[in-house]
Amino acid sequence: LPFAVPLPHVDRLQIRIDGAFGDWEYVTGVNDTLNAGINQNVDLVAYKMLSDTFNLYFYMSVAGTAFGDYAGDTARIFIDTDQDASTGYSIMGLGADYEIRVFGHAGTVESSSCLRFDNSRPQNDFNGFFSYCPSVPHTSATLEDNEMFEVRVSLDSIDMAATQPVSAVFYMAD
Repeated sequence: LPFAVPLPHVDRLQIRIDGAFGDWEYVTGVNDTLNAGINQNVDLVAYKMLSDTFNLYFYMSVAGTAFGDYAGDTARIFIDTDQDASTGYSIMGLGADYEIRVFGHAGTVESSSCLRFDNSRPQNDFNGFFSYCPSVPHTSATLEDNEMFEVRVSLDSIDMAATQPVSAVFYMAD
């Protein structure tokens, strides 16, 4: 489901992309139910997002191990920054202007980037995204939290003001 809420502003030191997830404890998010028959390493059970003056932060938790498959798993966060469904990649009623893509395997992140949608392409063109700016991911620093990961992208990098509303669709696949 799309996760669309006004983002609360936080002290920049509140969320750290460091593989420790206690800083997310009091952030409101969405809890999802387990999906029988789906690979637990890509079955999203919780996701959250938050911003401060400088960054947009995302948290995801799966039923199994984040990026736990040997062949690899990919997390995608589709971000609608202009709240206009007629621009960007069309997904679940949103017009995603950006996509954060994180790939990893065997419990380790291998790559992460933020891509921008080329609005000259058809809205249903999944390949319409191009590499745009870096994103900073982190999986768990301990084995006990290996189902979670977090990622951030700079607001400046995605031409977004701190007060601007944002919507996102969280997606994970093997």
